[in-house]
Amino acid sequence: MSLRFLVIVTISTILSGCVPAALKPAQVYTLSPFEQNGQLSTNKPQHNLVIKLMPVRGNRPFTSTSLIYSDREHTHNKYAFSRWSEAPVRMLQTYLQAYLESSELFSAVVLAKSSSQSALILESRLLDFSHHMLNDGSSVGVIRMRFHLIDSATRAVKASHEIVARVPAPTKNAQGAVDSLNMAASSLGQKLVSWLANVAAL
Repeated sequence: MSLRFLVIVTISTILSGCVPAALKPAQVYTLSPFEQNGQLSTNKPQHNLVIKLMPVRGNRPFTSTSLIYSDREHTHNKYAFSRWSEAPVRMLQTYLQAYLESSELFSAVVLAKSSSQSALILESRLLDFSHHMLNDGSSVGVIRMRFHLIDSATRAVKASHEIVARVPAPTKNAQGAVDSLNMAASSLGQKLVSWLANVAAL
């Protein structure tokens, strides 16, 4: 047996030992589909207006499918074997459209690509969508968004508002993060509807 063959066999054996026998598959999560809870709906739209939702913009960590947690201030970490099915900015776009439609606050809720006319435009930016570990040993799911309501005719900003939804997480892991962020999304939707109900007709 040649020396060259022995060297190749030895190197191959060492390298194969460095590769895990089986990599843990990534767990994929999403926001639960919005379900009508019977509390938002009215018999007819409170405002006979069409509102157009612009694409949700977001800070960089929330434009990918990474499931983010923060264990100290101003840090972002990723759960290694967990991710979202879509980037949070895209999930929230769909979720908030469904929430506003179910509220029946407006006569129609359309997206930016729609050719229909709208009286109002809603712009938003996602500032936080992550699992926060707190000093007392607990943790919370946090969603923070900044909204601008714009008059389509004048392009003037009618109102601006920042909404923060914080919900305790049942566990300090990826599943706990997803559970709390799903509940936070519902809270965010309720707060958004309440704010728009007060300012849309100004």
